[in-house]
Amino acid sequence: GGVCAGLAQCLVIVPADRIKVQQQINSRAGTSSSEPVLECAARLLRSHGLVGGLLAGGTATAMRQAPSAAIYFGAYHALLP
Repeated sequence: GGVCAGLAQCLVIVPADRIKVQQQINSRAGTSSSEPVLECAARLLRSHGLVGGLLAGGTATAMRQAPSAAIYFGAYHALLP
């Protein structure tokens, strides 16, 4: 249960974090500082594809989220009355 929940979280966390970081990089470089989120996502998809664009860093995030969620939900269920 918990591992699956952690991996499912990655489907939302990884693309959102990738877009956030890309916007921060663009802001510091002085380019596209006010680019909307969906335009940034579309640009990443066009230029790098799904895996290299929006899902970049997914393995590291999954390695963090899966055990974390397993421990969290395991402890939660163990402490239920």
